Amino acid sequence: MIRFDFIKNVRRRATTLVESLISVAVVGFGFAGFISMNSQQLRTVRSTHEVISSNLCLQERIEQMRIATWKQLTDAQYVKTTFFAAGPLSAAPISNLTEQLKVTAYPDEKACNPLIVNRSGNGAVVMLGNGDGLFSQRTAKVLLEVSWTSQDGRVRKRQSVAIVSNGGVNRMTLPAFGAVASGTTPSNTSSGTTTTTTTTTTTGNGNGRGNVGKSNGKN
Repeated sequence: MIRFDFIKNVRRRATTLVESLISVAVVGFGFAGFISMNSQQLRTVRSTHEVISSNLCLQERIEQMRIATWKQLTDAQYVKTTFFAAGPLSAAPISNLTEQLKVTAYPDEKACNPLIVNRSGNGAVVMLGNGDGLFSQRTAKVLLEVSWTSQDGRVRKRQSVAIVSNGGVNRMTLPAFGAVASGTTPSNTSSGTTTTTTTTTTTGNGNGRGNVGKSNGKN
């Protein structure tokens, strides 16, 4: 009788040990899932922070465009030495931000040479296109692009596209309303620029003289 009770106690203790191991395993899986979910949420927050910062960088450059004259915006040397003299302040949360400004004739991009200037993350500015003939155009298309490598290794980009006009955006400067096609010499070359923009990541306004804008998203 005593031996039988001892065997029963041993079996009871063995069963309790197995149950404890299973409980520990379940708790471990729960913690692993919680840690994984938390890590995913942190990556999402960082990604959102990067996107917001990139949009602000584009907005800063658009504000620079607003105060630039037509002569300055179509001058590759000005873009290289002044426009891209310093990086945007909003780029602090993004590592190795690369910027590109591309200005082409509008609506016919082949009317003159494009102006293309790149600014790398280390501050080096390289001119890839001199924009010969842009100054004599009536309207131009400006493409602002920022790109960077996120912490998960993905290369991400944001763009802002603007239509700029020498003398203001109106029915006489937009080809859709009967303006002379790109390639003619404008009557006024000393005025500032006015922009109407469609952007993939942020809204870029002009300088307040007849601009129109809309936006959509892109990853």
